[in-house]
Amino acid sequence: MRDDSVIRLQDAAEALLVQLRMGQGLDEVALGRLEVALDEFAVAWRTEAMIPKSAASVLAELWPALDSSSYLYPDERADRIRDQAVHLSDRVAQCFVEPGSSDN
Repeated sequence: MRDDSVIRLQDAAEALLVQLRMGQGLDEVALGRLEVALDEFAVAWRTEAMIPKSAASVLAELWPALDSSSYLYPDERADRIRDQAVHLSDRVAQCFVEPGSSDN
């Protein structure tokens, strides 16, 4: 399950970001898949002291990639993309909450 969660996380992030970078806007289905993948990853790796480098890279680059992609859009879509970047950052933070902490 854990390796699958990393692959799903990578695939979901790529699906969302490729659409944005190609100027095709925010794909709500891809966004939903990424939210689910982040949640699954957070659960699957909750008890581990370390996560794979490939997953860490996705998590670390998600917000900057979304933010930079937002500048491709000269209208309200840019604000929506930045709003989603903040929303996803909250989900990313859940990947690092330790079991039994008061943040759960």
